[in-house]
Amino acid sequence: MTQVALSIDRSTAFWTNLSCLLLGVIALVQIAAAEPVSARSSTANEPSPEWIALQAALPDSVLVPGRLVYVDFWASWCPPCRKSFPWMAKMHASFKPEELTIIAVCLDRDASKGVEFAESTGAEFTIVYDSKAKLPKLFDVGGMPTSFLFNESRQIVSKHTGFTKKDAEELEVQWRFLLKKDHPSTEGTKAPDTKDDKQRQHPI
Repeated sequence: MTQVALSIDRSTAFWTNLSCLLLGVIALVQIAAAEPVSARSSTANEPSPEWIALQAALPDSVLVPGRLVYVDFWASWCPPCRKSFPWMAKMHASFKPEELTIIAVCLDRDASKGVEFAESTGAEFTIVYDSKAKLPKLFDVGGMPTSFLFNESRQIVSKHTGFTKKDAEELEVQWRFLLKKDHPSTEGTKAPDTKDDKQRQHPI
């Protein structure tokens, strides 16, 4: 950081010190605001309230083995959401099941439209249909697509709104970094082909 030395008298020194103090307070407030929601509402080793709500919405038959869990809120009428589906399918195949689990939460009021689109993509990751929008309120979803990344303790470690090619690249880099950080031996090799697996779709 560049530092500049200034020559000032006592009167200006008072106001300068006061300004620095105020800037410090503002910085602390900004840091607190940037803290993940789950970190403020639960301890580091406990699942966040968002995860508990999501888990309650999933049928017992749905397994979530991934050390990382990517939860994506989408709708069939959302253009960026449509673009993200092929990418999520690619990520589903690129990571091992024990590394990454993808759960896509459809918010179409008419669930049949979400089902039709999902089936047309051949997506093989878990899809949840929340036509009554129960989960977005708890997750504070303001736009779509909005995604959340949960760690192994099921705490939210990141939130992202929107989807572009650059977003896709940055998200994949983040995931591989976190997996390597927690388990240095992880190489992120491609999972076996699951084209014959039945698509998993679950209404809430």
